[in-house]
Amino acid sequence: WSATDYTPLRLLEGHTSCVGALTVGRDDTLFSGSDDGTIRVWSGLDGALIQTIDTGERMVEFLALAPNGTLFSACRRSIRMWPTGGRPAIVVPLHTTVHGVAFTKGGRLWVAHESIHVF
Repeated sequence: WSATDYTPLRLLEGHTSCVGALTVGRDDTLFSGSDDGTIRVWSGLDGALIQTIDTGERMVEFLALAPNGTLFSACRRSIRMWPTGGRPAIVVPLHTTVHGVAFTKGGRLWVAHESIHVF
């Protein structure tokens, strides 16, 4: 959005359903998570689509970046860590629905579901 007249500067298209999760990387890369079950990675410079990640889930509800740049997503009752280099996600199953994820500056992952857990 323009800070002066509040008009959109760019429209990023590609998801096929509602986008409900966003996070920004250190290099202004934008990560978007959608109810279409994908995470899309966009260039912060020109808005170009860099990568589409199929999570295998019905929807992506939360995104968070670790201080080292590793992407985490929350999809209903699990947390997924997305390693770089095309390796498969590491899945941490939970027994209740995730309501939020965040990182401390020191790199600890906080997960809110029926209570708050620190990993």
